[in-house]
Amino acid sequence: MSIGIRALLLAGIALCTMFTCGPWNVPIAAWIGMLLTLRYFRDTTTPVRDFVVLSLLTGAITAVLWQGAVPDIVTAPLPSAVLFLVMAPLGMLAYVLDRLVHRRAEPLRQEQTRRGATVLASLAFPLAMTAWDTLGTSSPDVGTFGSAGYSQAGATPVMQLAAVGGLALVTFTVAWTASLANLLWERRPERPVSALVSLGVVGAALVVGGVRSAGSADETVRVGGVSLGNDVLPAALAAYQADDGFDARVAEAHAYLIENAVRLAEDDVQVVVFSEAAGFGTATDIDLLRLDLGEVASTHGVWIALPTLVLGGEGPAVNQVEIIDPTGQVVLTHVKYGGNAFEGTLRGDQDIPFVDTPFGRLAAVICWDADFPGIVAQVGRDDVDLLLVPANDWAEVRAIHSDMSTFRAVENGTAVFRQTSSGVTLAVDAYGRVLDRVDSFSDASGAPGELIVDLPLHDPPVAFPTVQNLVGLISQVGTLGFIVWLVVARLRHGRTGRGSPSRDSARADGPELEPSGRRG
Repeated sequence: MSIGIRALLLAGIALCTMFTCGPWNVPIAAWIGMLLTLRYFRDTTTPVRDFVVLSLLTGAITAVLWQGAVPDIVTAPLPSAVLFLVMAPLGMLAYVLDRLVHRRAEPLRQEQTRRGATVLASLAFPLAMTAWDTLGTSSPDVGTFGSAGYSQAGATPVMQLAAVGGLALVTFTVAWTASLANLLWERRPERPVSALVSLGVVGAALVVGGVRSAGSADETVRVGGVSLGNDVLPAALAAYQADDGFDARVAEAHAYLIENAVRLAEDDVQVVVFSEAAGFGTATDIDLLRLDLGEVASTHGVWIALPTLVLGGEGPAVNQVEIIDPTGQVVLTHVKYGGNAFEGTLRGDQDIPFVDTPFGRLAAVICWDADFPGIVAQVGRDDVDLLLVPANDWAEVRAIHSDMSTFRAVENGTAVFRQTSSGVTLAVDAYGRVLDRVDSFSDASGAPGELIVDLPLHDPPVAFPTVQNLVGLISQVGTLGFIVWLVVARLRHGRTGRGSPSRDSARADGPELEPSGRRG
């Protein structure tokens, strides 16, 4: 590989890393970035050095782009940048496996003892990438932050794969396409039919995804919400800690919620949603707010999602959401289960209740809860039509986090309405199409985060709630199989002795073989 080609590939890899899974996400960047990295690492004559180079390059770029998106409390006592510098070389191991498998498979193809050897070997990279992706994003506290599957947010035909196999199938498809494209790049004079057929299968799946995502619905529900101002909740919590003016802040925030609930109801909104912890205060404060909003619900015949943060009890604060029906009664309560270790709140039991309404089945989770696809899969199994996600983000994470919630819609065949303070409010249909969005940091019209939308209710078939992480498990087993194959091949080669012109030795020296499999 010449210095010029090397520099161009590194520049392309760096550019693609900038636009993959971060605040500037562009779906196609993940496909191109994997292809360029495969090409670079497959051709290098200094794999150890370039493993370090690629790890540092991608890790440093990701650390810069994600600066502030991951709170330091998650990685304490180390700064959050360390997380990306550690994760990058782990992610590079998929490229190492690809290189090793290819070097064993290529001689088999040249000897014609395995016609599809290199096409079969093309599965090593996507299996390893998917295995690592599912293992690396399975933390019981953090969830799926950073999954490569999220790189396809906004690419609705590709996102439909999540309805079948979740994020893992999305990751596998992108990685396998890159691996097959790399194979065709290497063997472009031959154009192996098996590789072309495999790419055709991927293309057909994406066409089906495009057709699926064009679905329409006859029924809609009018959903509207507002958020607290970006600084309201942090200032209130600071006042609570300092015991200075907290009661006045509670009264002001609660009056704001009641006023906007009435206004939205008078605008023919059927479901009113507030942002995470909008109803903060002591248990007594929240009891009064619940009564007032119950009266609004019964007077106007609306459903109200009331997220509360109960402070001042004997135990940790309780971050929960209640659904108030048009009779003014609380018919559903859900306690947040995601991110509690970092925010110091009571951990919920991971049960997601639902309630039947005239417009369909309704459920609610809170912010970080939606980052756990395996738990949210309850929503799909229960045939929920509308999932409400009150949330509270911060500036650096808002684009990343809002995109993640769109996949829960596709996986479970449900519409999602994510009402967010200090972030992006989204209305998403069951195919992952964003119908409307409001960024509280850039949109100054109306109340903070205000969004009103007629949200279509689809009921598309989905497999993910049943199969869940099956694709991830298959990928882990497949990766282990390739590793065992490499070890066995190495042991067989070792038994032939040094300098032996055996068949196994020839296979290990693949690049020196003639097409006949004999040394020249």
